[in-house]
Amino acid sequence: MEKLIDHFLNSSEGYRVRRLGYFATECPKGEFGFFVRPNSMGNTAGRFRLRSPGFFNLSILENLSDKQQLADLVAILGSIDLVLGEVDR
Repeated sequence: MEKLIDHFLNSSEGYRVRRLGYFATECPKGEFGFFVRPNSMGNTAGRFRLRSPGFFNLSILENLSDKQQLADLVAILGSIDLVLGEVDR
């Protein structure tokens, strides 16, 4: 019964966040990170950000494509296994 009450409170009021937090977990394409910052009252999340591995895998594209031909860019993008949907978070 207490778990049900906790679930209801978390769903209706939001999770309580007391301080800055960063949690990283391993996924197949790299590190997936979660950043949480409390709001000014300090009881719920004021800012929540996700750090997807695709964005940081894309950052090496400039170094990989240096002195390469434009036609090679497709093969280079395919080699880093990029998902553009997670880059724009």
